[in-house]
Amino acid sequence: MLQYSWQVFAKTGSVDAYLLLKEAERQQIERKAQDQTSMIRRQKPVS
Repeated sequence: MLQYSWQVFAKTGSVDAYLLLKEAERQQIERKAQDQTSMIRRQKPVS
């Protein structure tokens, strides 16, 4: 999705394509953070 959005933006200069790219990047970062949080929670013993 990121590459496609970038390619559309690069070819057209479309602001909508750029915003779609930035939203996809934000969601990717958010997913990675959630995955890391889940992993940490699984590793910590509950007292």
